[in-house]
Amino acid sequence: MTAQRRSVRRTVLAVTVAVAALTLTACGGDDGHTKAVAGSTARSGRHNAADVSFSQEMIQHHRQAVDMAGLAAGHASSAQVKSLASKIEGAQAPEIRTMSGWLTSWGEQVPRTCPGWATTCRPRRPA
Repeated sequence: MTAQRRSVRRTVLAVTVAVAALTLTACGGDDGHTKAVAGSTARSGRHNAADVSFSQEMIQHHRQAVDMAGLAAGHASSAQVKSLASKIEGAQAPEIRTMSGWLTSWGEQVPRTCPGWATTCRPRRPA
């Protein structure tokens, strides 16, 4: 492989990791906004269709992030990518538990699968 090609691959990998980190930071952070907004709704005992839809869809979104991060252990060669993936997995699990708790307390269904995906929110393999 030429030096130029290696350089391009490294640049692409760095950009991909940076975009993933920024995207996941925007989705998950510890700013408490999601918890504060939905938490106040949960405490008051009132919820609406938007609360239910948001929680169900975000659970699926977080499960997909955990699944994708889980792929890093067997596929990534960079310790930085593996470390980021581990942090992503650790940040998403508490969010899933919180939103699942809201849905349960509201008497609503906690999603078990992602629409169009197999039971673990992974793409279905072609037949």
